[in-house]
Amino acid sequence: MILIFKINGEYVMAANATPASHTGDEYVSATIKDDEDFDSRYSYSLVDGIAVKGDLIPIDEEEQARLHQEYLAVKYREDRKYPPIGDQLDDLFKAGAFSTEMTAQIQATKDANPKPTGE
Repeated sequence: MILIFKINGEYVMAANATPASHTGDEYVSATIKDDEDFDSRYSYSLVDGIAVKGDLIPIDEEEQARLHQEYLAVKYREDRKYPPIGDQLDDLFKAGAFSTEMTAQIQATKDANPKPTGE
């Protein structure tokens, strides 16, 4: 595992190999001490070409809670695999669940645009 720092020593990222986008005069890669494993909960600094583990990064509990709620909202949305809305509406139309006026509008649209028969 290597850590990428900007030339000024600012930590950028950890990676298994140096990405092509982080090579050249702008970035420096450093290895972690042999007796340590990378831990994203800690800060790192560049000292003589070595990535040195620093202090535990304080956790903003409000931000953690906000991010967790955001994660749950996205998961909720992605876990629901409803049929396409067009299929749902067509089923409601066929079941006669629309008002008389809406049924007439939908039927007029269907009559004006018949489904291709593949001929």
